[in-house]
Amino acid sequence: MLLRLGHEGYRRIQQECADTAQFLAEGLAKLSAIEMVYDGRGALPAVCYKLRHPDTAGFSLFDLSDRVRMRGWQIASYKLPADREETIVQRILIRRGITRDMAVLLLNDIKNAITHLLENPAPNSKAGPSFHHD
Repeated sequence: MLLRLGHEGYRRIQQECADTAQFLAEGLAKLSAIEMVYDGRGALPAVCYKLRHPDTAGFSLFDLSDRVRMRGWQIASYKLPADREETIVQRILIRRGITRDMAVLLLNDIKNAITHLLENPAPNSKAGPSFHHD
């Protein structure tokens, strides 16, 4: 892509991805159920977050992944490595072509999914991922 777009074109695309990640992070940070881990203000155009109170939320991030998948989004949930495996996070990487409008739609779908899960607690919340990367 660098050869096709040149340095300035490549830089512009990466800056747009970073700006979109930061916009998404700002919206997610306003949700009371979410605690930001990474807000896109670094080397990667991505966000990472966990549940603020996972033990009392009534749902897990695996449940949230399933709920937003109904709207066409695939957001991976991960347990952290050894000595932190009780912490589950979700990571969203902003790639070329993910627009600010798409980020607004995703944010709204996450908000609606959290509202649904809070109103309908999962009695047997999933302890692990429901899909795998192939």
